[in-house]
Amino acid sequence: MTNIFDLDRLCAIDKEAAWKEAYEEELHKLDESFRLVTLLEYEAITRNQEDARLEELQKQHFALFSDPRFAQVLGKWEQLLADGTWKRRLKVLQNAAREKEIENHPTVAALKNKLQTHLTNQKFTHQGESYPFSSVQSHLMANADRDLRKALFDQVNHAAVEMEEEFRALIKARNELARQKGYPTYHRYLFEGIMQLDFELYRAEGFQMMEATRAISREWSQRFQEKWGYAGTQYYDAFYAALNFLEIPRSLFPQDRIKEALHFTCRHFGLEPERMPLQIELLDIPFGGMMNAIATDDLRIVLKKQDGFSRYGVALHELGHALYEFFSAQQPPELFRFKNIIGHEAMAEIVMTIASQKEWLRDFLGMEEAVLAQTAEAEHLFSLTLTKFYFYQSMVEHVLYENPDGDLQAMADRMFQEIFGGDSVGLHPAAEMMFLAYPVYVQDYIYADGVRDMIREHFAISGLYGQAEVFAAIRNVFMEPSEAQTWQEKVEKLCGKRFSLQAFAQFLAKEKSF
Repeated sequence: MTNIFDLDRLCAIDKEAAWKEAYEEELHKLDESFRLVTLLEYEAITRNQEDARLEELQKQHFALFSDPRFAQVLGKWEQLLADGTWKRRLKVLQNAAREKEIENHPTVAALKNKLQTHLTNQKFTHQGESYPFSSVQSHLMANADRDLRKALFDQVNHAAVEMEEEFRALIKARNELARQKGYPTYHRYLFEGIMQLDFELYRAEGFQMMEATRAISREWSQRFQEKWGYAGTQYYDAFYAALNFLEIPRSLFPQDRIKEALHFTCRHFGLEPERMPLQIELLDIPFGGMMNAIATDDLRIVLKKQDGFSRYGVALHELGHALYEFFSAQQPPELFRFKNIIGHEAMAEIVMTIASQKEWLRDFLGMEEAVLAQTAEAEHLFSLTLTKFYFYQSMVEHVLYENPDGDLQAMADRMFQEIFGGDSVGLHPAAEMMFLAYPVYVQDYIYADGVRDMIREHFAISGLYGQAEVFAAIRNVFMEPSEAQTWQEKVEKLCGKRFSLQAFAQFLAKEKSF
């Protein structure tokens, strides 16, 4: 363990100057270990290259973060030091350790890895054709064959039932470790203890937002029925309908111009993309894209090789993540590497607004007026659908940890029907990859869009393109400080009022356009 962080050394020092010097040296080693972990994870996903060093480093991180002396020594010096920046640095590192500790526990990690491997290795068949699990989401989103979508959805749920008991074991293992830390469930440990959010307030605001969108949702359901004959909202229809109703030709958004689109956008804001430490790759991956901050001088974006309007949206979303990392590179390692997810997603979402701005589409792609009108409507429809899915998932996940012995399929069914209406079957929780790999995470996207729309409302803009002064304000107030301040503090400073989901709810309900 001493090769990534010498805890004995820090515990033995009682002089402030000497402790700070030793801490900086040990922190540098720890940051290097996370740099290597991030690089190995990136290569595992993009190159399918497994490296034994990854598991060994994860074990070392767990051993360090679960050692009670780690929290004790950081907590002690957080109290003793008078400097506010030092206090914040130590608090952020402690929170990062607490967040990762349970997920890195050997029991949890083993169960999670086994379930993820089992799920990703699943193959399904329909009319003699074979479909790997990794392709199912793409078919649910883009395949016009409704019988195929339903068959794949049903088979995924059947496969999840076979995994159900091991999935329950994972939920219970997380809960037990959370109870050892004084929380009744793992969900509360993360939501309230780590993220310091109010779940009851989130649930209340979320259902108010769902209620506010009832009218516009009914309008869309009627239009779907008129076009395709869909009666009610079925899980396997929802994403397909949202992405394909307006029939925007994919060829208008060619994959071979995506990298150019990101460079064009960077130059618009006065940046020189060729001089930035940013690598952009388009690969055949089973998801839309991701951004990895391996180090301050090594930022990487990987995107799915595919034409289409939604591909450009994902690309700009990932650029938002990269810009946040780029502008915060001067911060100390803890404040750079361990960013709050809500703040990170908020920056990605505000940059993503550019993809549906008429001015950007005209300037970069030479888009015609008829298509411009469709892209704005498509962006709103997809945002509405995706938000309802995120809220549905977040409600299912909460109930899951409160009652891990309950009927898991019934939990999903009830919540899907409450949020989407009708009598559709939900996705079995054991098949939700987010619940396995990124627990208690999906609500962060809703918070992030709440931040995005507070910014759009405050500055009276539809997006960042053509808004150099707004971009500069976001860069100065939100991006550059990174975790030196909480995301709530930065939102209040930027927008002049405390965070709420009100502006986002008004956007989804079409009560307000920015």
